[in-house]
Amino acid sequence: MYKDIINILSTTTFQKLINNDCIKIEQLNAATTLLIKMNIPFSLSFSQATRESTKSIELTISINPNTVITFSIDFDE
Repeated sequence: MYKDIINILSTTTFQKLINNDCIKIEQLNAATTLLIKMNIPFSLSFSQATRESTKSIELTISINPNTVITFSIDFDE
């Protein structure tokens, strides 16, 4: 599974997640599709926009019971 995770994180889609603070919904869909295809466990939570903050998501990928990778990303309108 570690090799799969390294392969996923090196894709263009995940490089955009890693290098940007904002993404488009299409990029999020591509990222979750890759995780599902590779059978890698993850969780996704959405926070709605308020006057003080933009819409955002938190994507958490489980590497093993003690290790996770979390992306906190704002949506680009």
